Amino acid sequence: MGHDHDDFADHGHHFSKSVTFDQFDTTTYLHSDNAADGSFVEHFILQVNGFELNGSPVELPGFGTHYGMYFLIDAAGSATAFASLNVALMVDPGNNDGTPSATQQGIGFTNGTHGDFAVATGTMVSASLSQDAQGTRHANFVEQIMPTAAGEKIFGGSLAANDLLQELLTTPANVRSQFLLPGGASINLVNGGAGHAELMPQTALSIRPGLLNHDHFG
Repeated sequence: MGHDHDDFADHGHHFSKSVTFDQFDTTTYLHSDNAADGSFVEHFILQVNGFELNGSPVELPGFGTHYGMYFLIDAAGSATAFASLNVALMVDPGNNDGTPSATQQGIGFTNGTHGDFAVATGTMVSASLSQDAQGTRHANFVEQIMPTAAGEKIFGGSLAANDLLQELLTTPANVRSQFLLPGGASINLVNGGAGHAELMPQTALSIRPGLLNHDHFG
């Protein structure tokens, strides 16, 4: 038996119709290994928890039940600048990965990510961090992205090779923690910062929710 690539059913409703949105709303999880010399290696999960179009919420049928979505970001750099940053937009068919979290041991989901697949990947164009007077940190990441074969089917022509993707992340002090290690190294964690991701300049994406519950893209 095969899957129907065009739609899936939920209580008699079919989700083959495309949905348009221009922003992913996300929650930030981060594990950062920081050396005494200021160099770092960071791993982010940006869990998608909603979608917007022109500032208003957009509902994707089946989101949070039939499938989930998240961004993975791997970054490295020195005390003065990012050296690399890679992003992947992932789909969790079945929405069965569980809860994401960042701990001293690492970052991940309670149930793992078996069967998840990427719909787009990208590499750094720019990356910057700042901190305001209240101690809230702000990240501004931009990548040049490429849809995968699955992404080409799911997004159609609305996501193209070499499009620019931007993530804007806000992490107040109460969602951050630091663990000091011998020799001046440390581990920094974020569990719960708010953020959003969008094309740059902000442009609408059209997505086919009925294709997001299938794991054979992996």
